Amino acid sequence: MCVSALTGNTFCRNQRPRCKQRGIKLAALQSSGVFDPRGSRQISMQAWLLGSLLAGIKEKEGIPMFWKKYRYEIYGVLFTAVAGTLLHFVYEWSGSAVIVGLFAPVNESVWEHIKLLFFPGLLFSVWDYFHASRRPASFLPSRTAGLTAGMAAIPLLFYAYTALLGTNHLALDIMVFLLGILLAFLISALLEKKISTTATALSGTKTRVLPFLSAVLIIIYLLLFFLFTFRPPQLPLFRDPVSGHFGIS
Repeated sequence: MCVSALTGNTFCRNQRPRCKQRGIKLAALQSSGVFDPRGSRQISMQAWLLGSLLAGIKEKEGIPMFWKKYRYEIYGVLFTAVAGTLLHFVYEWSGSAVIVGLFAPVNESVWEHIKLLFFPGLLFSVWDYFHASRRPASFLPSRTAGLTAGMAAIPLLFYAYTALLGTNHLALDIMVFLLGILLAFLISALLEKKISTTATALSGTKTRVLPFLSAVLIIIYLLLFFLFTFRPPQLPLFRDPVSGHFGIS
């Protein structure tokens, strides 16, 4: 039981004296290698927050359940990040082969770098669809929406941070690319569950509309990437900042 005095101090009957508490706390800190008592509250708070977060994950679904539920999205993020990084150099490695330029960046424009997300993400999605026996009514629309959001995020984030800093930095460019990948598969995972629940209550005809529209949108993306490789619009999005050229040289 605690009693609060007019001075604002709180006294508890079952509480040990502060000097003893401080001695015990300092001894514990010394034994753990931390000697600054002023940092003990911050360390305790961080430990409490981390413990609460892990406990919350464990109570809700657990790490094994989380991995089982979202492992393909995690695979997708890792595959797209690695494959997209390698794809950045494939056009140069091929000796500037035109067929390779359809799928790999042919210059340093922002538009060409969107290929680094789209084509690896699309390739993984094809494998994911057949390997994991996905439902087309929910998988195709959600993955298409995810790829669309990820591709849109790359130029938006790039122009946002360059407008603030006045120039671009390689580390931030890489971060923008990774954030686009994370956003793509995060939105895909969230929408797939929601669309799957909604599609169950719809008729067979309605459940085929979204997959059909998604397939059409993917084909449009492919055609735009192929077309703009050779004849891009004369806009900053398509301009190579190094050479000043547009499209394939």
